[in-house]
Amino acid sequence: MTKKWTKLAAGVTMAGALLLTATACSNNEKTEPKTAEVTKKAKVATIKLSQADAISKFHKQYSGKDVKEINLKPEKNKYVYEIEGFDRTHEYEVKIDANTGKILSHKSEKSNLDQLNEQALDVDKLISRNQATKIAEKKVKGTATAWDLTHDNKKTVWEVEVTKGNKKHEVTINAETKKVISVEKDD
Repeated sequence: MTKKWTKLAAGVTMAGALLLTATACSNNEKTEPKTAEVTKKAKVATIKLSQADAISKFHKQYSGKDVKEINLKPEKNKYVYEIEGFDRTHEYEVKIDANTGKILSHKSEKSNLDQLNEQALDVDKLISRNQATKIAEKKVKGTATAWDLTHDNKKTVWEVEVTKGNKKHEVTINAETKKVISVEKDD
C-alpha cells in the first residue's frame, strides 16, 4: 500500500509541476507582446537639445574652433549629435546625447594636408534643421530620421534621411536656397 501512495504522490507532484510550467509559459506568451510594446516605446528617441546648444557644447569643449559638419542620427536607441570642427592643425569631434545634452565622447587629431582647405559652416546664413525637415518630408511624404549639415561640391547642404514605409530616401537640400538638389532611394 505504501508503494501505491508513493507512486500516487509522485504522479500528483509531477502533474502539478507540469500544470505550473504550462501556466507560466502561457502567462509569458501573454506578457511578451506587452514587453515588446514597452521596448518599442523605449526606442522612440527624443531630441531636446537644440542644434545651437549642441554647437555651444562643442565650443565649450574646443574653444575657438570652426564647425565644419553637424550630424544628428539615431545611435543605440537615442539621438546623438556628432559635431566636427577644425583649425589650421587639428580636427575635432564631439558626440552629444540629443536628449540629455551629455557629452558622450570627444577627440582631436592632426589634420591631413587634404583637410587644410575646409570651410566652416555659417549656420546663421543657413536654413534650420526644422526647415530642412519640412522640405524633405514634403518631397518624399515620409518621416525624417537623420540629418547631416555639410559641404558638398562647394555648397552647404542638408542631407536628410526620410523613411517612408520600409524604404529610406536621402534628400539633399541646398542649405542656403532651400532648393532640393537630389532625392536618392536606398535599395
